Amino acid sequence: MKNYKNYVAAMTLGVLLASTGSGLTVYANTNTQQNTLNVEDQTEVEGEEAFVLTYEEALEKALKQSYDQKSLMETIDQLEEIRKQAAQGVRFIPYGPQGDELAIRSLFGLRSTEINLQMAKKQEVTLEDMLAFKVRTEYDDIVKKKKEIELQVKMIENVEKQLQQLSRKAGVGTASNYEHQVQLNKYNEENQKKSALEQELDNLYLKLNTTMGIDRTERYDVALEKEVEWMEDVNVDTHAKRMRSQHPSVWSQEQQIRLNELDIQLHVFNSSDSPYEAKESELRKSQIELSSLKENIEQSVKSTYNQMKQLETQYETMKIMLEKAENDRDMAQLRYDVGMGIALDVEMAEMPVTSIKNQMETLLISYEQVRMMFEKPWLVV
Repeated sequence: MKNYKNYVAAMTLGVLLASTGSGLTVYANTNTQQNTLNVEDQTEVEGEEAFVLTYEEALEKALKQSYDQKSLMETIDQLEEIRKQAAQGVRFIPYGPQGDELAIRSLFGLRSTEINLQMAKKQEVTLEDMLAFKVRTEYDDIVKKKKEIELQVKMIENVEKQLQQLSRKAGVGTASNYEHQVQLNKYNEENQKKSALEQELDNLYLKLNTTMGIDRTERYDVALEKEVEWMEDVNVDTHAKRMRSQHPSVWSQEQQIRLNELDIQLHVFNSSDSPYEAKESELRKSQIELSSLKENIEQSVKSTYNQMKQLETQYETMKIMLEKAENDRDMAQLRYDVGMGIALDVEMAEMPVTSIKNQMETLLISYEQVRMMFEKPWLVV
């Protein structure tokens, strides 16, 4: 989540500078638009039963751990103190040749600090949203990787049975040693894939553990119970405009424009202040940046909407593929039942069914994440 870290660093630095300067199981009902996800992987870690960590618990730990949140709270406290001092400066109207200029600077400093304080408090909510999304993504990545490993274990079991069958055939001369060696190589390759997936899972655990601030070696089961519903049709143009107006970055840029306008209104000619023309240029620049920001947000929302529709289409395609795979499996079962096939044929026909179901489950997780971005486009900066 590099975008998350960059956003935090940029926003916190900007505020301070401005102040000082001034296993998943899916039961899919194909007749409705609702799919129920129920995840509960019961495994053992290093000989001990692992505890189940819910997403809500993971988020709670991450919120307590977040250095960004702690840093922002310190920033808010700093701004509160700066505002108090700035308010005292406004009450005191200095005398002398530069009296008016100093008084205006004090007034501008107070107003600037008040706006930056509002921005910091609004940023606090935004950071919580972004952290919740970060935890959700990292948590879901573990869920998906566990499903990959489960599928890979079944693949290895299937390949091993094929290898055993070839061994028996080679023993009686109905299969060549070459065929046996090819299958043995495949068996070894599948085991290597499993080892790689397990290493990837360890890395995902490390990533989430770091976010939560717990020991890097800590392992736990994931348990996700959530309903995923396809989003009803919406007017994407209307939604994009609404998200544009609600976007924290737009609000912050609007506050910057207010500061620039105030700086122009309080300008003192023949002073050591920046030239009036330079301030006007800065105002125009900030207005252009606001227009560009709004346009980019609208385009991003529409692009996210298209992603959701594509995922919905892919899911419908997978349902057709699943139906065909289940028919092929049933046919293999029928041939076995009447003595025209072997049990291994049935197991091999079951693999595509399991694989497609796994893909559908993963797609639903991805859909939920994209939907979160559609509803809160500031989750990704």
